[in-house]
Amino acid sequence: MNGAYFWLVAGLLLLLAELFTPGFVVCCFGIGALMACLASFLGAGLFWQVFCFAVGSFATLFLLRPLLNRGLRKRKLAGKLHPATDKDGSLPTGMDALKGRSALVVKEIDGIEGIGRVAIDGDEWPAKAATSEEKFNVGERIIVTDNESIVLVVAPYPEAQSNTTEN
Repeated sequence: MNGAYFWLVAGLLLLLAELFTPGFVVCCFGIGALMACLASFLGAGLFWQVFCFAVGSFATLFLLRPLLNRGLRKRKLAGKLHPATDKDGSLPTGMDALKGRSALVVKEIDGIEGIGRVAIDGDEWPAKAATSEEKFNVGERIIVTDNESIVLVVAPYPEAQSNTTEN
């Protein structure tokens, strides 16, 4: 029965260690250790415990890990579609998550007079034009280029720019 506690502690520590490492590798060995723990609780000898550890570890390494990584890749792919994705492929958070997003002007923004307001996903934010020559009317679609504290810096939406240059 002492072997069962060893495998249980080892499995839990490996699962805990996975929180601090990327790639789901340590997690696979933690699951293998828990399988060895189960074998030990059922009265299996040391050979069968080690066998269950090895089979469980390699089975999860080659079967479960690819599934988990596929889910992670989908999440990263979704992040790559986001215009403000970090260089490592992770999704940005906080104010960085707003950069590159389109927004709708809800209070006029005049580059000379100052700050207006924009709506992104139902939330309103104070915003100002990137240059003093720009003016955005209510209902106009714009794009967030930067932020200064909680004030978003906005520019014309790319489609709006191409429409004005074609006419």
